[in-house]
Amino acid sequence: MLVKLNDDEYEKISGRAAAAGLTSASFLALLGIQDVPDSAAPAKLTDVQLRALAAELYAIKRILRGAGTNLNQMAATANTTGEIDPTALLHAARAIKTQPRLDALLDEIRQVFPW
Repeated sequence: MLVKLNDDEYEKISGRAAAAGLTSASFLALLGIQDVPDSAAPAKLTDVQLRALAAELYAIKRILRGAGTNLNQMAATANTTGEIDPTALLHAARAIKTQPRLDALLDEIRQVFPW
């Protein structure tokens, strides 16, 4: 099994494992086989809620993909011609305007899955 951790997670787990006199792998294995209380388990979503989250995620993905594609094409043109398409700022603004929408969706997901 491969477990990927960011630096902060790695430091915390390594420290706790060392304090318990265990390797990180043994520490994680012992934690993994323990029963998880229901209060620590993620909340269950209804099919309707899950579909709504997925629909919003795909809508954001579509917006960002379109803006990114347009910006890449404009950058290629700018590199070739030396001129910047005036609509480039509109596409960049569209991507920037999507940020709060993405943040709100991620906050909603974090409330359901608080790990």
